[in-house]
Amino acid sequence: MDLFSKILSNMPLFRYCTREELDSLRQICRTSRIKRSQEFDLKKLNTLNIIIHGIFEIEIHGKTDCIYLTPGSFFGSLPFTSIRNYGKIKAKTDAEIYVFGLEDLYKFFLTYYKALRGYLQSVSMLGIELSPAIKDLYIKNSSIITVFSEYGNSGTTLFAGLLGYALSEDEKTIILDMSYSGNSIFNVFEKKITPALSQKQIENSSNEEIIFERIEHVTDSLSLLNVVFGSQVKVDPDILSPLLFLLSKKFRYIILDLSNVDPELRDRAFNVSDTIYALLKKQKDSAPLFQLIDSAVTEFPRVYYVINQHFAGESKTFEGGFSLGSIPVNRDIPVIDSFSQFLERDKSTADFIRLPLKPKRGLVLQGTLFDSIAYAGIFKAMLQSSVEYSILYSSAFSYFIITCFLLHPDETGFLKEIKRFYEGNITTTLLDITFPEENIFRNNRILKFCSDIAGSSRIEYFNSLPLMLGADTHNEKKIFSTGYLRNLLAASFVMTPVFEPVKSHGSFFTNGYPLYQPGIADLFRTDTRNVFYSYISGHNQLIRQGKTINFFDKYIEYAYQQQPIDSLTNNFTNYIEIAIDEKEKDHNKIIQDAEGQALKRMKELNIL
Repeated sequence: MDLFSKILSNMPLFRYCTREELDSLRQICRTSRIKRSQEFDLKKLNTLNIIIHGIFEIEIHGKTDCIYLTPGSFFGSLPFTSIRNYGKIKAKTDAEIYVFGLEDLYKFFLTYYKALRGYLQSVSMLGIELSPAIKDLYIKNSSIITVFSEYGNSGTTLFAGLLGYALSEDEKTIILDMSYSGNSIFNVFEKKITPALSQKQIENSSNEEIIFERIEHVTDSLSLLNVVFGSQVKVDPDILSPLLFLLSKKFRYIILDLSNVDPELRDRAFNVSDTIYALLKKQKDSAPLFQLIDSAVTEFPRVYYVINQHFAGESKTFEGGFSLGSIPVNRDIPVIDSFSQFLERDKSTADFIRLPLKPKRGLVLQGTLFDSIAYAGIFKAMLQSSVEYSILYSSAFSYFIITCFLLHPDETGFLKEIKRFYEGNITTTLLDITFPEENIFRNNRILKFCSDIAGSSRIEYFNSLPLMLGADTHNEKKIFSTGYLRNLLAASFVMTPVFEPVKSHGSFFTNGYPLYQPGIADLFRTDTRNVFYSYISGHNQLIRQGKTINFFDKYIEYAYQQQPIDSLTNNFTNYIEIAIDEKEKDHNKIIQDAEGQALKRMKELNIL
């Protein structure tokens, strides 16, 4: 990782940024060298400045204390905040800083909607007051939902209308027509189709009037907006982020009725979404849809699969997805009355279509190795108290604990599966030694072990989405919200460079440990506002009871010592610390102690 990426990735302000976003920030950044004793008036600074090298001193008017800033600290102006800087800042040594113009940062955040989300969450967590102009957007915490099918005439538009109606009973909702042709969402609600927004380039918030004058209202809480329907030219996908920025000020739910005509627009829509409803006509269509979703989704939305019984017929249960009954539309009555009657009759559809209304809560587990068995105590506490999380996020061996919890919701089966690994012979379970060329250990045994555990399940199938953090062969970070559990679980066990990477999503991956850690800031990009972070204090690799080889032991110990600490946790109050005895070898005792600590802390946090 280069110096620029390393510094920004360790800062709360940019900890959540993707590689693409960091590269974009690099384009608007300049480096400035500052001489010792050079002084600035903070009130006059219209830039954000990040220290690379050197030490600065801030003298605040009316106070005798001085504040000293070191590399990784920042000073100057922050976008979308009410912060007012006063006093002087002076370089105590020769120094070097990254300089970002305030206007350039505003444009950056308008271009990357999820980066804006992460920034606002981070700034709020640091206790910095947001400006009145952005507060509504932050408080609203809009949820972006895409309705999509790989094939035309699949019922997506009618489903988007039904979804919009259901969500609008809760809060203000808007449906965006993102299909160039076919049936328009305006036709479903018998509204006049307005000109496509793609005919006007949306570059900044000054176009707000153009957008809002084209919104058609179905009810006081449900509206429609035509983005591309009827357009003779393909829309620039860059239109999406600034459009979502403006709409998020007024609407809690933003639904994209999306076709498969324009792959570039489709992929951008997928990756600004928090939830995707992917519709199928036939169950056999699921395999190519999985492949498309895995290749196109680079962010980590929640994906639900829906089979349309209008085409599939009264089919058997759809593993890992939902069945949508035929939606009768009676033109003799308003369509919203037809939707209301349908949802009253079809309770199963009403339940899954209202999933975005459920409160969202995320649990991030520090990625670690054999001492991750202590996390079994947290999940035992959750099983006993019926606590649920919509997202469970981790990496390395901690992901194995999540997997066992999801596959075995009963305490006996859960603990039995865990101990099968931690009390087993790691040499025969994981370590398949090969002649050391690129790697020392093959992944054959790991893949078999994980296939036996997970079968053909995909991570989208579970009520709690098990996000997994990994890295590709170029050490680029990747967060998975789709894919076969057996492959992602296998990748969570393998570390570079000693293990052969695991193939998934058309490429090869490892767990990224210890270079990358699952961070709370990653979830700041989502519509999950209620996030909890758990970490293990103390170090106990003696927990492992099975036989192994000295090289593996030494490598594990070295990797553990390189494990970074998430700097955001210094300002984070929703944490669950699990302290372990560094010499304890009894698994039952470790899990029991962790369970007690988890229950106590969960009560303090009002989770129970």
